[in-house]
Amino acid sequence: MKKSGKIFRRLTVLLFTGLLSITFSAPREASAASAKYAAYSENNIYKVGKHRYKASVKNQGSRPKAMLYRKKKGKWKKLLTHQNTYGITVKAEYGKWLYYSVYPYDSDQHLYRFNLKTKKKYLVRRNVRHMLISGNRLYTNGFATDARSVPIYVSRTNGKKAKCITKKANQARMKIYGKRLYYLECTYNRQHTKSTDRLVSRKLNGKGRKVHSKKIKSPSSVLSFSSRSLVYAKPVSGTMRYYRINLKTKKQKRIYPSARRVDQWIRNFY
Repeated sequence: MKKSGKIFRRLTVLLFTGLLSITFSAPREASAASAKYAAYSENNIYKVGKHRYKASVKNQGSRPKAMLYRKKKGKWKKLLTHQNTYGITVKAEYGKWLYYSVYPYDSDQHLYRFNLKTKKKYLVRRNVRHMLISGNRLYTNGFATDARSVPIYVSRTNGKKAKCITKKANQARMKIYGKRLYYLECTYNRQHTKSTDRLVSRKLNGKGRKVHSKKIKSPSSVLSFSSRSLVYAKPVSGTMRYYRINLKTKKQKRIYPSARRVDQWIRNFY
């Protein structure tokens, strides 16, 4: 009972307040992407292929400074600095470009890219939670600290020529399977006290919306999805129950994952 209550509280926090990107590994089945995505290890260190990056923040009163280092020949060398910034998150490498997010305030998360050759940085888009790159296209979903839907944009990899393909997305990770972008479509009631998620996909150009799952209404919450199945949690009489939906047959089955597995789903999803 205590364990289920703890998991339920954790799910609620993730769903309604958002996280500052706990982990940063790419969806394993995003076969169309050629970018190398970052994976968080420990102590603010990120692994991107063979490269290692380390984020550091120096508090200077009301003017914090965030720095990013890259390991070369066993030594950490400073790559870049952002003034008035509370943190840096490494996202991905794409050719000569390093993508990363900065947090100038608690309610902001902006996506930048850094040219590893010229050592120049550029703002790509403001208020970005997650990103994917596929076929010279950049996909980003929005960042928010309150309970609301966010937009998804498709653009060039530099952020230009951006087109909003939906304004009703959940902040959970997007995934690419084949030639389609999968994401959770999210809507709220007028009071923003109840939410409804369902798995949808679009062609990589943003067109051709297709619905894949039934509606998952709060307090239930989605934990994981692929192109074949979706897993969600549902509180019942003070305990948490877990279900897997077969997206082809539309049948669902109750499952019994370990607490460690549930935590892994949450970390890889939000």
